[in-house]
Amino acid sequence: MFGEWLTEKILYSLLHRQYVFTIPKPLRPYFRFDRKLLGKLSQCAYQFLKGFFQTTLNRKEANPGVVVSIQTFGDLVNFHPHLHCLVTDGCFMANGWFYVLPEIDVKKLESLFRHKVLKMLVAEKKIGSELVEKLLSWKNSGFSVHNQVRIQSRDDRGRESLAQHILRSPFSLEKMTYQ
Repeated sequence: MFGEWLTEKILYSLLHRQYVFTIPKPLRPYFRFDRKLLGKLSQCAYQFLKGFFQTTLNRKEANPGVVVSIQTFGDLVNFHPHLHCLVTDGCFMANGWFYVLPEIDVKKLESLFRHKVLKMLVAEKKIGSELVEKLLSWKNSGFSVHNQVRIQSRDDRGRESLAQHILRSPFSLEKMTYQ
């Protein structure tokens, strides 16, 4: 089992959070027809988290622990690319210290993630400035960052369950019904 292996061999008994990154519907076809963009989306999330954590802690050498899982389906098995991330709720330093993050404003995270993804898609020549301006003008951007699931430092079972969850299958026996 992935969750058990990750908990026993990789993860430290530290605070962790689940981060879920979603993108707006108009951008989803680009990821559907160019699957390499999913890897670039993962890189955007990691680089964004690392930079945000370093800035928040005012420590350039800080490194968060991040496991990223790419999901390409929604609850109705529709194409819905998004990321589930298991992230330390703080950063490691070269000297072995771990610094816990203070509470952070998720709206700021959303805005910064949106900027990073749009910049990547422009650099990949997938979208132009007109679409960027249109997306930036929306009151609800369609981008989302959620980080309210927090696992306490001694909750190995919680970390294992979260690790299993981020790799979930698009089909769930609990959700299947027979007519």
